[in-house]
Amino acid sequence: MTNAVSRSDCNDYIGEEAVDVNMQLDVSTARIAHLNWTLAIESMVSNPERVVEIDSSKECELGRWIQTTGLCSYGHFDAVNLLVRTHQHFHEVAHEMVDDRFKEKKLLTQELNDLLTLSRDIVYFLTELELDILELKHRQQVISHPITSFMQRIIHGPHHASPDDHGPLNVSFARLVHLNWVRSLAKSFRGWGHDAHLESEEACILGHWLRETDSSLRKKHIEINYLKAIHKKFHIQSEETILFLKRKSENAAQKSYTRALKLSREIIYILSITELKLLDSGIVMREDSLI
Repeated sequence: MTNAVSRSDCNDYIGEEAVDVNMQLDVSTARIAHLNWTLAIESMVSNPERVVEIDSSKECELGRWIQTTGLCSYGHFDAVNLLVRTHQHFHEVAHEMVDDRFKEKKLLTQELNDLLTLSRDIVYFLTELELDILELKHRQQVISHPITSFMQRIIHGPHHASPDDHGPLNVSFARLVHLNWVRSLAKSFRGWGHDAHLESEEACILGHWLRETDSSLRKKHIEINYLKAIHKKFHIQSEETILFLKRKSENAAQKSYTRALKLSREIIYILSITELKLLDSGIVMREDSLI
């Protein structure tokens, strides 16, 4: 964690304008809104006649929350400060792309690659912050009973899927369970991997859903096949990390963990894209997540 942001620091960001420093944000909605913006800008590359209007980083809903409640109430979390810089940079690149949309395609392609990297970081930092705040509220016992039960299962399990579970995937739960396990993997370095408990690829909630998903749906939505592939690679790298730790091969374990962490970021991003595209299909669902 970084040092907490003081109220005077907040004023440096929000200026003289009267703002609500208790503004709440539905992370689930904010993630989808951000992805919709990203996809709209991406489509502009192939259709430059389509103008995408971009607000400043302080004017969109996520930006307003970051600059008020985010910084003033949760500025002690690393994810907030990373989100501030990344979100601002995302808006800067987006504005550049709108201005450059009729210029050389090579330039736009490079800018798009930069934008997509920033978009992945925003989704990841936002999810990290979501888990940080929900854990904080859970410890302080200031959240409602349904979310308390939700957090109990995220923290304490069970994290495995039932063999008879054929219902929709709760994306909110799967995403936070995944991130929580990645954090546990990092902590396993302290005990040389002996305290680590990782469900198999098939037994974990996301893996079970990917295996049970109809093949015709996987053909229709290529992101599901991609998600299945990177999820499998993540489990391989995680298992290697633990194996190397148990052998006291710290350098090798660190390399495997770094690869697992990179795959984890991609899983959270593609899972969110899948949520965006399949939410009305009935095969995925999500929870409201107010922070």
